Amino acid sequence: MNHVKLVVVAVALLVGAIAGATPANAATGCLRGTTTYSGRCFTSHRIYHHLRVVEAVPLVNRSAHAATFHCSFTRTITRSFAVAASVSAEAKATLFELVDASTSITVQRTVTQTASQATEAGLSVRLSPGQRATCERTYGYVTTQITDTRFSGLVSHRRKYRVRVPSFLGVRLVN
Repeated sequence: MNHVKLVVVAVALLVGAIAGATPANAATGCLRGTTTYSGRCFTSHRIYHHLRVVEAVPLVNRSAHAATFHCSFTRTITRSFAVAASVSAEAKATLFELVDASTSITVQRTVTQTASQATEAGLSVRLSPGQRATCERTYGYVTTQITDTRFSGLVSHRRKYRVRVPSFLGVRLVN
């Protein structure tokens, strides 16, 4: 009797994942296995939003007069979807879709910003004598812990790892 319940739950998870998840119930995504009662399910736990500074340019007016300064950056920055475990391309696609459906912000597989794009996005600021400001390039991303469950009939194996999904690269001015 327990074997039948497990199979019904596993099949229900697979059917739900194949039919398409909505943001409200997108915490689990599954892949079909090679047999009727096998597969793989991924469950995300608590998605965290992060913002990090990846490059900072200090602006200082050392003159005796007010002057206008503009943010100018020197390097191209690229951040990509990262999984802290070895998984197949199909599993990576499922993980990305799971995180994308579970968060209210836009996530991307890869974000790239050249130095000239960052400089164009940067601000011009007028500084009084002796005044300071800092232009910062920021990297926004989300992280989550994933429980990866493989099952075949009554046998299942679980492992946990982290996923990092980029959201944006931006520029801000800090006084």
